[in-house]
Amino acid sequence: MAEDLKPENKIEAEKKPAAGHSSGLDAVVTRNAFYQDGYRRLIFLAMVEAVAIVVLLGVVLGFVTMWRPQDRFFATTTAGHVIALVPANQPVLDDSRVAEWSRTAFEDILRFNYMDYRERLISMSPDFSERGYATWLSILKRDGFVDSVVNPDNLFSVSTQVTAQPMIVQKGVSGGLYRWRIQMQAVTNFISARPNRSYAVKWNVTLEVVRVPSLHNNSGIGIEQVVLSKL
Repeated sequence: MAEDLKPENKIEAEKKPAAGHSSGLDAVVTRNAFYQDGYRRLIFLAMVEAVAIVVLLGVVLGFVTMWRPQDRFFATTTAGHVIALVPANQPVLDDSRVAEWSRTAFEDILRFNYMDYRERLISMSPDFSERGYATWLSILKRDGFVDSVVNPDNLFSVSTQVTAQPMIVQKGVSGGLYRWRIQMQAVTNFISARPNRSYAVKWNVTLEVVRVPSLHNNSGIGIEQVVLSKL
């Protein structure tokens, strides 16, 4: 017959856990430790990514701020053609083109008739600077050009032709604008719808031409002053 266990040995046997129970608890502990370690790693990676994103955004914003291209503006005609912008204290055309422009412009501002003079007075405004246009209208009124043209006894058609090559006698900057003083000779014909009323006037002409905004006219120049004296 087997020998009975002593009481203390029996107690120790009851306290000793079963082998299966110990291995299950170890597995739970190991799994929890694995999950906790993975969670800590995930949090760490998320923080690293957040810091990297903030740094990248800072670099991009800094680059955009430092290397932002300058805005560039271009003047264009109504047809969409780009106009070169030249400072008003510099010539925009060479002398020969200024002289030729002056010839055409003077012939244009003394060309109208008793029927279309209102439209013509408006359409010739681009040939002048703002000040020059107002001065020219006052000259036409003061000297009776328009009144003579529309007078029922006259009913004139006015045309002008430059008869001597325009000459630039002075040029340079004055009042912040580049200016040309141009002299020429011309003849203006007053052709009447009434018999025996036609006549012609020969002029010595002095024009002062100045730089104007290219948006005002494509040439970038306009008449500032007209001085006429009969030959």
